[in-house]
Amino acid sequence: MGRAKKTVVTIKIPPLARANLEKFLERLEKSIFSETVIGEIEGDTIRLQIYGSKLAVNRTLKMLRKLLKEYSTPKTGRKKAYSLQLLSREAGIALPQDVLIEVLKAEGFGARVEEGRLYTDADEDTVLGVASLIANAIKKLEHVHSTRTAKKLLIAYLALNPTLNPSEAVMKALAAGVLEEDDDGKLYVRGDWREALKTLLGYA
Repeated sequence: MGRAKKTVVTIKIPPLARANLEKFLERLEKSIFSETVIGEIEGDTIRLQIYGSKLAVNRTLKMLRKLLKEYSTPKTGRKKAYSLQLLSREAGIALPQDVLIEVLKAEGFGARVEEGRLYTDADEDTVLGVASLIANAIKKLEHVHSTRTAKKLLIAYLALNPTLNPSEAVMKALAAGVLEEDDDGKLYVRGDWREALKTLLGYA
């Protein structure tokens, strides 16, 4: 057997990875197939000293490129593209893409989804922050008895008003006339939930 080869790799931590660095580092570790790795983090850079056979090192480099590509945010004109799968993974819950779009629009950003990617002019911190707020709202509303569209309305409203609790959000929506309650206590939206959200946001 030949002597283990040393390869030094410098990685700039992607912005999307910084929101949950521990998870990124776990995935980084699983991408390494070499016998020995010495790593250190300086600011937003990771420096790896990889020791192993040429085959193991090449396989590791291939997996690292694949990982970094997944976390990349390629520019498309003025907008950037974000993987919805990755955003959901970072938020810890499957994000409803239509709710994500409407919340970003309500915050004054352009937003659309194509082929599993979110295109928006919002920066990384804003997108990750909105994703986290939506995830929190979904968890808060877990036990609210409502239709699917009513739940989307309330998720979006709570994401935009995170200091409210579910009961307060429901009361405001009922008072604004955008939600109604049937005889079984189930909440449903009057009309399109997106238009209902605009009405609710403008309600004093």
